[in-house]
Amino acid sequence: MVDPIIVDGRLATDTGVRVLEETTALDVSVTMDFRAGTVQGKTLDFDNNSLLGAKVTSMSADPEKRILLPYWKETNSDSQGAFRFGALPPGEYLLMFWPGHLDWSVLEPEIFRVLERHAARVRVAPSAVAVQNLRLTEEIRSAIDALGK
Repeated sequence: MVDPIIVDGRLATDTGVRVLEETTALDVSVTMDFRAGTVQGKTLDFDNNSLLGAKVTSMSADPEKRILLPYWKETNSDSQGAFRFGALPPGEYLLMFWPGHLDWSVLEPEIFRVLERHAARVRVAPSAVAVQNLRLTEEIRSAIDALGK
């Protein structure tokens, strides 16, 4: 992870980087942080029982990074309903049940809003483990079923 990038004392993400023709030198400071984080939890059914084999997705909350590796990860919960996403760059993530049979069109803004409304937001810190359980409610099940049609 690179954060932040400072150019002439200002964040490059706010101002961009412009190098004028007459510029002879430009001060740039970059901080590299390679400490990844982890998200783990359990998938639960309507009655808070472990949900086995549920497809779960973790993706960046930033729409520009959403489908880029390593910001996008999928897994299935294990025999105890547990899931784990490791090696995540620090930042904000959306964690949700994922309709596995759908194609990438589900990320179109109008369609994705249906899933995003039920996503859990989780903050991943460097070298830390964030714990977030997911509960499959009737509303989430209905939304996933509707998207699959």
